[in-house]
Amino acid sequence: MMSEQLVLELQTRSGMGSHAVKKYRRQGMAPGIIYGHGDESLPVVTDAHIFRKAVTVDQYGSQVVKLKVDGRDAGSALVKSVQLNTVSRQILNIDFLRVSSEDRVNVSVSLVTEGESADARMGAVVEQIHHSVSLRCSAFEVPTQITIDVSEMHIGDSVHAGQIPLPPGCELHQAPEDVILLVAAPTKAISEEAVEVEAVATDAEGVGPASGE
Repeated sequence: MMSEQLVLELQTRSGMGSHAVKKYRRQGMAPGIIYGHGDESLPVVTDAHIFRKAVTVDQYGSQVVKLKVDGRDAGSALVKSVQLNTVSRQILNIDFLRVSSEDRVNVSVSLVTEGESADARMGAVVEQIHHSVSLRCSAFEVPTQITIDVSEMHIGDSVHAGQIPLPPGCELHQAPEDVILLVAAPTKAISEEAVEVEAVATDAEGVGPASGE
């Protein structure tokens, strides 16, 4: 599934110091910077609420957007990174990397699973180790997410990064042997078996010598 190019409205940021940036944030604005392609960096601000609705957290680092600055077309950019306050989750800064249709970019794309494992009735558990994968893609062909079908997987099976089906125009940009997910045996069954064994042992201990012996 490829990203649709959203349109973000930005305004040129005049205040550059920390005091000015804090003022913007109090007003519900998120500061950012547009850079790349050898052009001069441009400090900007955008409505934080609108940005959060347009670009979700799992799209940070992979969403390409069309920019309008002060009402004028400013080309396309990759939402390269978004800095958040670790406590309040307030947006501290947004990095917009200018891109064109000829560019290839390194991105982090979300991974989601589809279906249940073939051993789900036996209590098999799908353990997802990584929730995103690093790719190198054409700037305008970055997928919003990649789906992994686990319906044919059995206990002991795993999916490595090199086995993920990639869309056209994308190539893997991390170690192919990285384990993305695996199907594990249920731990509950082991626990129930242990309880059953313990119960049998307790019953055996409770059996004493016959009366009169």
